[in-house]
Amino acid sequence: MLENKFQKLLNVLLDNKNEYITVKSISTQMEVSPRTVHNYLNSPEFLQFIYPASLDKKSNRGICLLVNEEDYFIIRSKLNDTGPVPFSYSTDIDYIMFSLLYSENLNAQHYCNNLYISLSKFSEYIKEIEKFIERYGLKLKANKKSGYQLHGDEENIRNMFYHYLKTLYTPKEKQPINIGRLTEQTESIIKDLIGEEDISKLFDIMNITEKVMNSFFTDEDYNMIFLEFTILYIRCSKNLHANLDNKVDTHSQEYYYASLTKIYMEKDLSIFLSDAEIVYITKLYLSARKQKNEATDTNNNEVLEIFLQILSIRLNFELTNDFELRQNLLNHLRPAIHRIKHGMSNKNPLLNQIKENYTEIYMAVMTTIEDLEDIENIMFDSDELGYICLHIIAAVNRPSNLKKINTALICNEGLSIEIFLKNIIESYFREIEISDIFRETNIQQLNPKDYSLILNTTSHKYNQNNIVNISKNFTSHDHSLIRHSLFQIKNKVNIDSKILSNYLLFYHTTNLYTQESLIKDYCKDLFNHNYVTKDFYKSVLQRMKSSGTYIARGIALPHGSKDFVQKSVISLIHLKKPILWDNEITDLVILVAINDDDAKNYSYLFRKIMRIASNDDLSKKLKHCTADEQLYELLNKVSL
Repeated sequence: MLENKFQKLLNVLLDNKNEYITVKSISTQMEVSPRTVHNYLNSPEFLQFIYPASLDKKSNRGICLLVNEEDYFIIRSKLNDTGPVPFSYSTDIDYIMFSLLYSENLNAQHYCNNLYISLSKFSEYIKEIEKFIERYGLKLKANKKSGYQLHGDEENIRNMFYHYLKTLYTPKEKQPINIGRLTEQTESIIKDLIGEEDISKLFDIMNITEKVMNSFFTDEDYNMIFLEFTILYIRCSKNLHANLDNKVDTHSQEYYYASLTKIYMEKDLSIFLSDAEIVYITKLYLSARKQKNEATDTNNNEVLEIFLQILSIRLNFELTNDFELRQNLLNHLRPAIHRIKHGMSNKNPLLNQIKENYTEIYMAVMTTIEDLEDIENIMFDSDELGYICLHIIAAVNRPSNLKKINTALICNEGLSIEIFLKNIIESYFREIEISDIFRETNIQQLNPKDYSLILNTTSHKYNQNNIVNISKNFTSHDHSLIRHSLFQIKNKVNIDSKILSNYLLFYHTTNLYTQESLIKDYCKDLFNHNYVTKDFYKSVLQRMKSSGTYIARGIALPHGSKDFVQKSVISLIHLKKPILWDNEITDLVILVAINDDDAKNYSYLFRKIMRIASNDDLSKKLKHCTADEQLYELLNKVSL
């Protein structure tokens, strides 16, 4: 790092690059004597720092810094360098990770001295970091002289730092400056990485980009790109550039936008960006969602139509005629596919809520998406599946798709509570219309057959299929009970009981398994009974690797490719000894094998399974089944 006494001199020369300036003018700007300027100019340290640029001295003209455009940016970036960890850090590991981000070598003794830790403790940190970066195909290589260095593809390095900062790093609390549409979390992270002046410049670049695009990024992707730009800025300031990727269309609009971004970054941030960075920025833009709907050139219309047809059968809810859903999915899928192809993930903050509250939709999407994955040669991860589910959930609850459900309310709490419950329930569930309210005095007049749904808040519990017992306080649990009941009402269909035995295998095991050993054993069993081919097992493992298969309520849903299924079947595996599945305690595994030939019949049974998996009480009852007869009895009680 250049000493402070030289920094003013270099700034003056850079501002007048390739032009002559007198020593007197330099000394005036620096507020030092001309002799001091001469001493600085002749310093070996200064000359080494400006290399490969050079100084030209002419007695009648002054001093000129001779530098080309690329070297100018390199010198500027070195001058702006403020050390391995320019701002704050929260833990020792954060300090080390920031050093790696800024491409500093990890000298063990240096960090032990700075962090006041032992060499053995430092080694523990290194092992922990190595384990984390290995997921991204990266390694730490040790050099006796310089210490540890980060090795791997530059895009993988940036991807690793992005996920580290988003998921593991806890920024220090700072006074928010409300920059653009940054969340408080993102703003705090970025302020730990670069100064407010540079943040302001990045904000201006983001503004210009959106104006040129004539569209706005979604708030979530705005934050994603801003943080990615911050990491790009740091890495490029260290002359660490992305590798050139020839797969990107250089004639696309996104490439044009990225080219403009490169120009603005070089101008405003005084850094050099290689042409490979245009490609890198292009991929960021391709992966980002816009608030304004775009005309899509995707070729997936036909595949999407098939997806919606099968999904409609699975959910027994007509989705193919919903034009808004189709357009929303097309607009969503284009950047989502680009994200996956380029190794970028998009964290879904609502994923757990979707799995818990809309289990049926998540399970249906998860097991129906394969055709789209095949044509694009990708696999959607759990987060992306969750985003697709949000569009399906919106369609299911769209007012134009809702039919009023005639509902009765049983309540003994007086007029005020009755009005409260009626208003709040109808506001939460727009399809519900509470047409009658019954009290203890007129309960005899209630005929359950007159209503599709009856909500009971009294202590007396009724057993009719269309009665849901809720509390007078209307809790989140009550909300869940009503929602699942509505789904049952919307999806009533008769099912042949033979399907239960033709498409269902039930296992009750006391063996102690791991994820891998369980999948291996039960896929082998399916193969031995001619349900699947040998490659089905590999396809299940591939699915588990690309996206989590844990659902909710202690239930996992592994499944393989339909290409290797000879006869559709669902294996229910109840584990007497629960295991960890995607870091969640799991005691029920639903192993799904399906091909297109059996889609309709299979869907009837799968809807029953989904219904059970989405309900706390029903899933508990399923786990208490110890024989086929008990399971069949439970399934037959489930309305579709």
